[in-house]
Amino acid sequence: MFEFKNEEKGAGGELSCRIKVYGIGTTGLHCVDRLVLGGHSQVPVVGLHTCAQKLEGSIAPLKILLGEPVLRGAGAGGDPEMGTEAAEHSADTLRVTLKGAQMIFLTGALGGGTGSGTMPVLARVARQEGIKTLALVTMPFAFEGRRRNAQAEEALKNLRENCDVVLVMDHGRFSSFLGHMGGLREAFESMNSLQMSLLLDLWRMYSYTNVSPVALENLRTSFGGDNQVLCGFALSEGEAPGFEAALEQVFQSPLMANSILLRQATEVLVNFSSGSQLTMQQVHKTLDMIKVRTGPKSRIVTSAVIRDEFHHKMGITVIASVPAGEPHIHPLQVLSSQDEKQALLFDGVEASPAVTAKGPLPIPVEQELAAHAVEAIAELAAEKRAEKPEEGKPVKPRKKFTRQEILDFQDVKGRFEKLDPTIVNGENLDIPAFMRKRIAVKR
Repeated sequence: MFEFKNEEKGAGGELSCRIKVYGIGTTGLHCVDRLVLGGHSQVPVVGLHTCAQKLEGSIAPLKILLGEPVLRGAGAGGDPEMGTEAAEHSADTLRVTLKGAQMIFLTGALGGGTGSGTMPVLARVARQEGIKTLALVTMPFAFEGRRRNAQAEEALKNLRENCDVVLVMDHGRFSSFLGHMGGLREAFESMNSLQMSLLLDLWRMYSYTNVSPVALENLRTSFGGDNQVLCGFALSEGEAPGFEAALEQVFQSPLMANSILLRQATEVLVNFSSGSQLTMQQVHKTLDMIKVRTGPKSRIVTSAVIRDEFHHKMGITVIASVPAGEPHIHPLQVLSSQDEKQALLFDGVEASPAVTAKGPLPIPVEQELAAHAVEAIAELAAEKRAEKPEEGKPVKPRKKFTRQEILDFQDVKGRFEKLDPTIVNGENLDIPAFMRKRIAVKR
């Protein structure tokens, strides 16, 4: 019979919900091992793997070797079908471990054999037992190959059919933002650490009494479907925890993608883990700082876990839901032509249509040109009427205009004599425009 220790009470009192965490596959084992090493003994964890050697190296308090009669502890060999077969053979054992749980968290990486094949089976067994399931999974990097990425996509599809909520951390999506993390080992360790922190924060949200609870159904509505997550976590400690510094650390998280993609988020979940020193002013100021970085259509949901064990500590977790696929970043406009630069410098923001328009003119410009045309036609009609006076009225002689002579510009600058002329594109801008362009002025 399987037993869990230290799961009835957390460090700060009674748990409001019994949630068990399952680390599946190599990545999942690393995640639950970090929980144990971090001293979070109140979190009941279970380690699952098809490889006996890797399972033996885990420090999870409860470990289960899947499909022993089939695989003999040799592992799934990167084949999801072998992982599924192993989980089906161990379904009764998995059902025993679910006893007493109201909700379970599944964590691991998709793309391999154990994680891709086992997680959908465990989620289905939990659903049959009436237990809610939340999966926090990672997708492979692009350089891990097409086969692994294809297996991950198929496993994600199966997992969404059996889980209540699936949060996807796509490593390949953010590979371009991971250059500052050092080598490959550091990148994987950093991702695994972030995955553990996010998992622990979600566990606290639903395990302890929440001042502003977020129902799992709301989480499914906000983060369900074909979406992926941006996430960041930071912890500030001291007599007066600095929430501003903690929030900046959140935005610098590798899976926050330098906050560039945050403006595309449809839903943003902000969770505070703190002691009684957390004030409403701090919450409002933190949310205002987040709103500046999000889009106008982003919906922000707030959660807060206030615990005595978090005295002089404040943890901030930001989880944002963004559309799946490649990041869509609008590039900055680069002016390559010198004429375009001069047009912006001297024609102002609303540049002349003849200089900047490419293709059809905007509607306001067309309306303005049409108005000028109507005025010109009206003036011509008035001149025609003036040439044909009414009967009985004397004809007024038309005013004769003489062509203005072009005056020579006297290059006398007075006290500005020693200053160099302002030359742009070969033209002296110190000379008035009507003289440079030889425009006649009526008198």
